[in-house]
Amino acid sequence: LKFRFLATMYRLLIVASACFGTCQSTEKPRPVLAAAVPVFDGSTPNASLFADFTKALQSSGVAVLTPGIVDHQTIQAIDVWLLQAAGGGHLLQHPVRAPEGRFHGMVLPSDANGRIARAVGKIARATGVGRRGAGLAELGVFIVRPNASAQPRHVDRHIPGFVSCQLALHDTGVQSGGLSVWPWTSRGSITRVEMAPLSAGSVVCYDGQLNHRGEGHSTSAEFRRVLYFTAAQSSTTELSEAALHPRLRCAPLRNAPLLPLQLLDSADIPPQEQNAWYSKHVCQSAFPD
Repeated sequence: LKFRFLATMYRLLIVASACFGTCQSTEKPRPVLAAAVPVFDGSTPNASLFADFTKALQSSGVAVLTPGIVDHQTIQAIDVWLLQAAGGGHLLQHPVRAPEGRFHGMVLPSDANGRIARAVGKIARATGVGRRGAGLAELGVFIVRPNASAQPRHVDRHIPGFVSCQLALHDTGVQSGGLSVWPWTSRGSITRVEMAPLSAGSVVCYDGQLNHRGEGHSTSAEFRRVLYFTAAQSSTTELSEAALHPRLRCAPLRNAPLLPLQLLDSADIPPQEQNAWYSKHVCQSAFPD
């Protein structure tokens, strides 16, 4: 099984590498979402988007940004890097619900030559989840193979103050292992809404207390690939269990202050140096030898 997984990842890497910088879909899938899921234009981030997106998250528990926040070249570069890293077995795994056919890996801001930091920083700033004081609670990737089954319906957190955002790294169709949610309404949760189809570069953010699940992958399409992060309202929140790379947890400690999300969007610290900044200014300062 491992050999077949790596072989398939290698074939996907060749296709993605051949397309890098040149391939663009002639027909982009458009979200077919219920009215209960607010959709915003991601091509023109501004203060109004920040306020409206925040309000939508509070009322519906979920909101979508169309492509534009993260540029096409950055998305393709992250996708190529992910296929190569996963195919080579270079990513640390984290447990995932319904693991058959699903890979849940932990990444660092400096990965993909710092492009992950830039992508997360742009999303956090545009959506408002990276507001002052917010910390990086999780940073990872999901890869879902064809024939993977759906996850059980669940919530990620039982306390308020957490928002997760997923960045689609490629065009994703229905029944292709994407995300489904149960949005909040004035009458409580409505029926399930599958967040598909989505174009590469689309961003789906949802509250940690929102019911959701990863859908089954019942098509013969390519592996579903997504970069995601979770923001905690306060960077002083301490998490004993989270999909966060050990280098962002002051390893071997299980609890440590979180990396401030604003750092990922800072021009003062190059993305490739943010892991070292965290180690020096958070780990060594908070837990000196």
